[in-house]
Amino acid sequence: MENIETKEKELFQEWHTNIIEKVSKQIKKEYNEDKFVDNLYEFIEDGIISEKEWSTAPLKIIFVLKEANNSYKEHKEDWMNFKRFLADSGGGRTTFANISRWAYGILNIDENLSWNDIHKKGLDSNERKKILRQVCVVNLSKQPGDARTKFDNLKEKFERYNKEYLEKQLAFYADADIIICCGNGVGSLFKSALSKNNFGEYKPVGKIDGIWHNTLGNGQLMISYYHPAASAKGMTEEKLFKSLLAVVKTNYKKKS
Repeated sequence: MENIETKEKELFQEWHTNIIEKVSKQIKKEYNEDKFVDNLYEFIEDGIISEKEWSTAPLKIIFVLKEANNSYKEHKEDWMNFKRFLADSGGGRTTFANISRWAYGILNIDENLSWNDIHKKGLDSNERKKILRQVCVVNLSKQPGDARTKFDNLKEKFERYNKEYLEKQLAFYADADIIICCGNGVGSLFKSALSKNNFGEYKPVGKIDGIWHNTLGNGQLMISYYHPAASAKGMTEEKLFKSLLAVVKTNYKKKS
């Protein structure tokens, strides 16, 4: 039986080939020439950071992001395999500091954790690496984008090049317990790629502290949340952490 990492690799090869073919046809049609559009041809591999640690995690968490940041062009080879990049570096101290804090809080949800301890986890790259190896990180678009994503551009790339294959990728993680969609519009695009065969019916639940959350037919909790680097008025790192944990705790069902 193939492991998840092997299945991801095989799917990504097919996915990337399909993107190259579609982009080439699109560019030739629109420009009537063979024009190279750099970031449309590139492909970011994401998913489970460590299959071994994901399989033994007390709760299986998927973080859904828009797309990888293309601003690190000088280090492109380091993060084209996004999973390896996160495992080796722990990611940056903005987005992945908060994702690490959120994950640590959820994975230890029955513990009485202080914010001071949680905050330190995000600042330490070694702590981030340990935490991230237990989770799954999925980008809606496998093609990189700018630091600030334009939603219309993301939606076009998602629907044209990624949606069909994202549904296949998500099937590998159908045993997830919690899905956190990070950023405006991410939840709606993610929902459109969910297969009822793997996740069951989508059931809206409501809001807690203004945060939408839903359940899926197989018992997964899906939360539409802020981006981890959100700079919304009044949303400190501590507030982001505690608001998310409140939603999880309200809907949390301990595994037997």
